Amino acid sequence: MTIIEYLKLTGQTMAGLGAKLGVTHTTISRWAHGQREPSFEMVERLFEVSGGRITIDSFMSFSYRNRKYGRKRKLRPPGGNAGLTVGKA
Repeated sequence: MTIIEYLKLTGQTMAGLGAKLGVTHTTISRWAHGQREPSFEMVERLFEVSGGRITIDSFMSFSYRNRKYGRKRKLRPPGGNAGLTVGKA
């Protein structure tokens, strides 16, 4: 379950969840929209506070990676000119 799904289900606000975790609503918003990634320790705390509903999977899902890395990028091996295209086709 994502942070946004959890907030909708429980009727909480980002500010309320942030207060439980000791972070601002802005931080919660950035995590929820894929603009930042929480530390592993904070993911553990999210899991605990949400009763196990918010998991690390919600941060590592395919859609999350696409939002963060949606553009095509070229990966170049060290010392080589040939690249591999990754991301959206």
